[in-house]
Amino acid sequence: MLAYYVALAIGLERPSWAIITVYIVSQTSVGASLSRSLYRLAGTVAGAGATVLIVPTFVNTPILCSVILAGWITFCLYLSLLERTPRAYAFVLAGYTASLIGFPAVADPGTVFNIALIRVQEIAIGIVCAALIHRYILPARISGLFNSKLAQTLHAARQRIADTLAGKADAQSEPLHLALALQFLQGISHHIPYDFALSVPARQARKALHDRLARLVIVNGEVRDRLQTIAEMPAAMQTLLNDVQVWLTCDDTGQRKNAAEALHQRSAQLARQLAAQALTFEDALRVNFLRYIAELITLLQQCERLSEAIHHARPAPAQAEDRAATGYVFHRDPLSAARTALGAFVIILSGCLLWIYSAWPDGGTAVSILGVCCTLFGSFDTPAPHIVKYIIGSVWGVVISLIYSFALLPPLSDFPVLVAVLAPVYLLAGSLQARPPTTFMAMGITLTLPVLCELGARYSGDFADAANTAIALFFATGFAVIGMSLLQTVQA
Repeated sequence: MLAYYVALAIGLERPSWAIITVYIVSQTSVGASLSRSLYRLAGTVAGAGATVLIVPTFVNTPILCSVILAGWITFCLYLSLLERTPRAYAFVLAGYTASLIGFPAVADPGTVFNIALIRVQEIAIGIVCAALIHRYILPARISGLFNSKLAQTLHAARQRIADTLAGKADAQSEPLHLALALQFLQGISHHIPYDFALSVPARQARKALHDRLARLVIVNGEVRDRLQTIAEMPAAMQTLLNDVQVWLTCDDTGQRKNAAEALHQRSAQLARQLAAQALTFEDALRVNFLRYIAELITLLQQCERLSEAIHHARPAPAQAEDRAATGYVFHRDPLSAARTALGAFVIILSGCLLWIYSAWPDGGTAVSILGVCCTLFGSFDTPAPHIVKYIIGSVWGVVISLIYSFALLPPLSDFPVLVAVLAPVYLLAGSLQARPPTTFMAMGITLTLPVLCELGARYSGDFADAANTAIALFFATGFAVIGMSLLQTVQA
């Protein structure tokens, strides 16, 4: 509502864009909200600039204009699929901003610059308002979530290694747990620099920590294999393993730190003694096993050191291996990204051809929504179920919009009363959007309601316009479900 008020106060024509922006960029933490806001602004500026260049230049040749606009949108989609970090959102916005502005603007290309400028202004207002509220009113730091998850991950890693040394059987999905935790930590770590100022060494500490945890998964598997292969364990080795298990299950950080060096020296010394006397393959396995035990102890202590540095947001003590850390290495599949982008190009261009040859007055609106669907949902292997959830939310959004537009809004004249009337549905939609199972349904409500209600400086309810927009919305989303099911679904 703050963004809506500011947009109205300075006389902007489409304050609904500011409202939508606040809902889209709002996340559960300061860092995630600010990073998403900046990526959205960058993508919007790029998409608006591309539209201003494309539409006036090629508007007199509709087919060519459609091809170039669709090409820009799908090129941005391709880049977003290759960029495996949250920065991909900037490419998504560059694509769907061009779709939202470009296709409707072909009917009046002379206004495309003004529309693009207004959209950038509205989105900037929404971003600033969202950033201020998330920063200064009950701020939730993503660093707290990161540190909490990191502590849980380290505890789980120690417990898992202790279970391995005790000879407990692994559950079938157990090896995936640490990998999933690493992926989660990597995902939220991108937002930490936006949470507060973070030094370069602390960023490097996160990379080094990831490398150590990833190595732990491998070493733990090697230890388990050696334990299953070694037929007989000498008394000195068994005593060492018992002491290591006690060390792993100790919850006192100070005690673990003090005991780690002694355990490492014992395992290394025992490995040297056995290596000097090794005569059989079994002896070599025992030596190899002890070396892995020594490495496990070292890795866990390094993880503790790096975790402490990250927790206190200070540089970790310099280590040669830390400087060589690579961190999470993303897999990029250019062929899969190109296939998805090509499918989106065919879908959008097909929609353009239907619009051109049918001469549908609201076809530009429909194709613009179609482009949004292709960019927003193109990253999913099976996008159709998510679009169906969005359609369900859009149905609710249309119904609620009609009730507001023609029953609740006409008598209102004061802004505080308007806020009170809008509050129930927006609060409900916001709470639904924060829950992953209902996120896309809530997006259908929050994206539809401000547009169909035409929340401008004055009431301008028009049932025919609202009905035509709703028809265009459902045609576009239905076409997207069919097209993306055929062309963009990745078979298992």
